[in-house]
Amino acid sequence: MELTDYLAIYGALLSSLVFLWSAKQARPSYRIRLTFATDSAVGGKTRVGVGISVQNPSSHQIHISNVSFFYPFRRPTMWERLTQMMRYKISPFGVGWAHSSLSLHQVDDGCPTSIEPGKSHWIFVSEEDLQKALSDATAPHFRVVVQDALWRNKYSEKFVYPRPPA
Repeated sequence: MELTDYLAIYGALLSSLVFLWSAKQARPSYRIRLTFATDSAVGGKTRVGVGISVQNPSSHQIHISNVSFFYPFRRPTMWERLTQMMRYKISPFGVGWAHSSLSLHQVDDGCPTSIEPGKSHWIFVSEEDLQKALSDATAPHFRVVVQDALWRNKYSEKFVYPRPPA
């Protein structure tokens, strides 16, 4: 091989990498972080709960339209999981989980909203509101689902919120 062959290979690899990088940059992306949080109420009392942060690390503005809880409400059978996978061609692990919008539980999620590049949107859910929203859950873990303006859903990681002893 001569030097021109090596330069041709280098040029092809470099242009392919630049194409993939620019294709990734062209699509807006966001991430969801859940954390234990505190908030001071009007009366000066401190409330505890969960903080939901929707972060926009991309260079594009994103528009979110809904924020929901996603929690397990029953234990599905293996047949239900298989049927779900065959019928909808999606992962069978969402069977037995329920969506519950924050606005149904009188939690102000601030939606619809737009998030500028490099900014985030913060939502605080108090422990009382969280207990009411997840009263039907069969496990202490849940996820948060953020839906953008084009109805694309993005799921957070599982978050375990320990229930107080009864």
